[in-house]
Amino acid sequence: MNYTIDQIEDAIIQELRKSPMEGYCTIDTFGGPLAANSVKEFMAGKNAPACYVFYRDGNWEDDGTTKVMQFAAIVIARNLRGGGAARKGGGPSEVGAYDMLEDVKAALKGKSLGLDIGPIKPKRETNIGADSHTAIYAIEFETYFHEELTL
Repeated sequence: MNYTIDQIEDAIIQELRKSPMEGYCTIDTFGGPLAANSVKEFMAGKNAPACYVFYRDGNWEDDGTTKVMQFAAIVIARNLRGGGAARKGGGPSEVGAYDMLEDVKAALKGKSLGLDIGPIKPKRETNIGADSHTAIYAIEFETYFHEELTL
């Protein structure tokens, strides 16, 4: 089965919306650049806490019949008690960025999202930026599908 980027991205977002994350943060697609001069600039127009999903890149393997796709989820946590609380949370009612990374991983790892794709595998976590009250991290993950040849 052939899939488009947006079909898989939408399935990822729907799976996250079925997770506990739906109860505490905005979950949406990410449409902005990753590069910013400051956390304040990056945060312009974005909510916190939030989880934003986007397509990172892809490549073809096996003579161009298997498409391997990399997606990422950016998690944003904000806490007025400081950067440590934004990263680590502050108990059951305050979710931090580290908790959010774990929630994304738990929601997606090993899933095929109801599609004919390979199970999602977490690949890497990255610090995107932080300031005195905000922590921004990304978790990257990979899936694949076998393209059907059209004649």
